Amino acid sequence: MGLKDEAIKRDVFEVMQKGEPFATYKKTTLGAILVKTLDPIRLIPEEVILKGDPEKNEDGCFLTVWTAAEDKYIRKNNKAHFESGALVPHSAVDEEYFKINSISDEEIELILNQPFFALQSKLKAFTSSIPVRRFLIAAEKMNKPVKTIEYIKSVLSEFEREEAPAETPSRVDVEY
Repeated sequence: MGLKDEAIKRDVFEVMQKGEPFATYKKTTLGAILVKTLDPIRLIPEEVILKGDPEKNEDGCFLTVWTAAEDKYIRKNNKAHFESGALVPHSAVDEEYFKINSISDEEIELILNQPFFALQSKLKAFTSSIPVRRFLIAAEKMNKPVKTIEYIKSVLSEFEREEAPAETPSRVDVEY
């Protein structure tokens, strides 16, 4: 191991000790998500399972990134999670890369408190069912009118119909 490797490790260790991560990401779904990461010290690929309830901000819902290299690796190898909105930045920085399906809980509540057409417009912009499901959960918690909840459910069902896997045969005969 060379001097450069030791310097990188020392820099990463210092950042970790200060508690100043390069970025932090939050999963937005209740289910577990497998995320491909890069160990910041050893620089080897790892897989991390994010678990927990994102509504309760449980520790298992967050992924902390300490270096630019690690961040680049995560963005490249977890593109599907970012594009679907299952994994979003958990910071004040709003990046174009994540905008389509990325929305904070505060923004969801704000939109739900606006006129109905604002909700319609926002839901039409999404390309994944994940943020729509988050709208449904928030609307039910906020006791929104039945019309609002039914509309969100109809949009969600359209997404689920599109995302549903092809029909699988009910029986498969295998010859030996």
